[in-house]
Amino acid sequence: MTKAAVETPDPWDDYGGRVDGLSSRACLSVASAAALFAAIYAAWSLYETAFYRRALPEALRTTGLVYAGRDFNPLLLFVPLRPEGCGAALHNLDRGTTAAIANAGLSFFADQLRSRAPSANEWRPWKETPIDDERADGLLGRGLGCIGMTRSLRTSIFRAVGRPGAYFTRGGGSMLLVVPDLDLVVMAYDN
Repeated sequence: MTKAAVETPDPWDDYGGRVDGLSSRACLSVASAAALFAAIYAAWSLYETAFYRRALPEALRTTGLVYAGRDFNPLLLFVPLRPEGCGAALHNLDRGTTAAIANAGLSFFADQLRSRAPSANEWRPWKETPIDDERADGLLGRGLGCIGMTRSLRTSIFRAVGRPGAYFTRGGGSMLLVVPDLDLVVMAYDN
């Protein structure tokens, strides 16, 4: 008598074409939604980096956006009269710019009164810290207060504005703070 071949059951048969209770169509939909979300997030990040970089004067060359945040809530789009927003963007200065600022001091900023974007801010004359301008100090505090950032970075920024060696300007409802010791440019706004 020949031994009959014993057929081992396919483990996928128990699921009826499902993975952990989800149909393959549902898995594909979840994966597609995740990929779409990742693509939208990446595109938004690139746009946001370019947007904030355009607010800086041409001579402030940066290597990237460290952090950007605002108090925006998408539900506010449906409110006809809403409060204005606040936020901040932190950029890393490139080493060449940091070295140029170290060599020239305040004179580095003498002709840096326009943003890269023609329709963006016009800045007032630059000053060296400590900040003696209540409006600029308030803009910095409110702008940084609207974003979630590490306490140590916020503390380092506020220490820098209390002593010489950093530079600031303001225009409209925004201010720029350049902290060469931290290789950092801070743009804070409160509109």
